[in-house]
Amino acid sequence: MKYVLIISVFVGISSAKAHGVDGINLGPPSNDPKSLVKTMKADKDPALPRIAEGVTNGFKLWSAGSVVSVCFFDSSSDVRRQFADIANTWLKNANLKFDFGAAPDFRSCDDGSQYNIRVSFNNTGNWSYVGTDAVRVDRSAPSLNVQSGNNSGQHVTSANQFKTVVLHEVGHALAMEHEHQSPAAKCDQEFNWPVIYRTFAQRYSWDKEKVDTNLRSLAKSPRIRTTEYDPNSIMHYHFDAWMFHRGVASKCYTAENTMLSALDLATITAIYPADRGGQTSLYREREKRVRSVIDELGLSSEQKAAIVERINEVAQTAAPGYAAVLVTGGDINQSRGCNSAIAGAQATGGSSISSQSNCN
Repeated sequence: MKYVLIISVFVGISSAKAHGVDGINLGPPSNDPKSLVKTMKADKDPALPRIAEGVTNGFKLWSAGSVVSVCFFDSSSDVRRQFADIANTWLKNANLKFDFGAAPDFRSCDDGSQYNIRVSFNNTGNWSYVGTDAVRVDRSAPSLNVQSGNNSGQHVTSANQFKTVVLHEVGHALAMEHEHQSPAAKCDQEFNWPVIYRTFAQRYSWDKEKVDTNLRSLAKSPRIRTTEYDPNSIMHYHFDAWMFHRGVASKCYTAENTMLSALDLATITAIYPADRGGQTSLYREREKRVRSVIDELGLSSEQKAAIVERINEVAQTAAPGYAAVLVTGGDINQSRGCNSAIAGAQATGGSSISSQSNCN
């Protein structure tokens, strides 16, 4: 789930970089038994389960017009205020709201209630579950963590770094996908894999299989976003120059982005439109791209069915009754929506989402 292709971590010896690659912190643990990472067979490609789960991330939207509740674990009121101010820049033109509780202290996560997004500032890296995955896991545990730019939630130590990381992770919490290199760039061929294998073995004691599973999946992941390629997106990964054969001259090297791009803001407005029905239309457009991608991956019919089932499950929050259609070799496989669905958030300010059966 989230942590699949949503890892926001770093490489770099002297300073941490938001949405780069870090050999240690790869995101939150998966405690969802339905995660495709846990259930899908890797076959000959160890990156496949992560790629498959990443395909579903674009369907994990909150319902347009709803209020998403947010709480904080141990942290100062000043750090909470800065987080809230930064997070709200995403929603200037979107039909969605965050509820952080009353200023100046904002809401703590330890009041016995269940909230949608649960923010911590622990020493576990920078990560977030994608969109509504946050309510499919343990509601008493963090769903988003910011390690960089602050001192365990007590003080902001680097305003620019803190802002960059918060923007990126909140983007994931809003179901924004990673912006990858253009598919035509074939970036997997640009990476110096022998150097990467050797460096991660020395620096983090990773073997080749672990590098392939966690890093190569990033380079090989298909681009699901239906907008034009945006190298300036806050959601774009930054890979250090040493990871490429040609360093900064590589066509796949991009500088680190530190603010929302114009297309980031346009995208968040599109996925949270004034008309809730617009989310269903968006899903249909993304479904076309997913259909093409999973055909290119050469998956078995069982693997494709698992992806479709997962998409239909997570899509219910924003589009109740949505059922993706997968056309393969003349056969049409369609889920009729008889899945465990997440519903009812918008009527309660987003703080009490319950599981429902959605069988027709």
